[in-house]
Amino acid sequence: MAVIQDVMHTISPRLAILPDYDGQEPPHTYYAKLRAINETARPLGVAAFNAAERANIMKSKITGRFFLVPAQNPYNTNANIVTEAEVYNWMQGKYRETMIGNQRASLKALINEKFTSLNTINTYEKRIRPYVLGIDDAEVLLYLYDHLPPRLETRIRIANPNTVNDFFMQLRIIWLESGGPTSNFENENNSIPINQFPQKNKALDYLDTIAERLCYSNYGSRDLNDLIKFVNYKLYNRLGHANYNFKKEPFGQDSKVSIKTSKKVYNTKKPIKKFAKKLTKKPIKVTYKCSNCEKIGHRKNMCPGLVKKLKKVNNIYQSEPENSDDEE
Repeated sequence: MAVIQDVMHTISPRLAILPDYDGQEPPHTYYAKLRAINETARPLGVAAFNAAERANIMKSKITGRFFLVPAQNPYNTNANIVTEAEVYNWMQGKYRETMIGNQRASLKALINEKFTSLNTINTYEKRIRPYVLGIDDAEVLLYLYDHLPPRLETRIRIANPNTVNDFFMQLRIIWLESGGPTSNFENENNSIPINQFPQKNKALDYLDTIAERLCYSNYGSRDLNDLIKFVNYKLYNRLGHANYNFKKEPFGQDSKVSIKTSKKVYNTKKPIKKFAKKLTKKPIKVTYKCSNCEKIGHRKNMCPGLVKKLKKVNNIYQSEPENSDDEE
């Protein structure tokens, strides 16, 4: 006969693979995994593996911000947490308090949500699930109906789901039966933005203004192609154009035959003539060194040390002859 040890031997490998719960996913998905592990031991028929023991198995996987699981559930009138269902109720309340906030904040977030053509059933459910944890189903369903487009809302109200889980199940069925976004969002996809045509008219008016400034006739055609041809013709005549040839060859191949394409652009800038600068040699300064005085700056023939000196001439002093009359 099987005992509790056989139960633990059966579920322990699966519990080891499943990571501990710390709010990494919504409670309903993690609870479904724990419930599936507990159900694998049910065929053993062990009486000791009762509701309280199955709840303890679930509590052992809670960690981090969600640890420790109390004995009573403060989110459900302090009910004793001794069953799997009550563990799930506590996980919902704790998740909403830790990850989202209070019930008022959750309802406020639900008001701003919508099911649009960019959503799928999976993305919409994943986004809405955290907000509805621990809130009464009847209150939540009123907000969920307002998220849907008119066709889906009508069919969901006819189905009349009683719980949030039933709502998402019926939504998935009706969504697939009705053809998905093709039929449910037909009006939304075909809608044209209000400002689309005014933008087109504004561009045409601006082109018309440019044509009038280029002397376009007031009685001429206001067709878009006619205006473009006239503006191009005037701009080419006034500004001219330049041709640029581009060589096109296959990537990674060298071809002797090259295809040239010309591109015309407005020549808005006049060509600037560049004059070649004449190469003029700068005069080389020659310095002279005197070989006489060995100073720089003059030659020998201009050396101040070679100025001719006046030769001294021996002056001969002659005495004049005395008059004989005076002597007498």
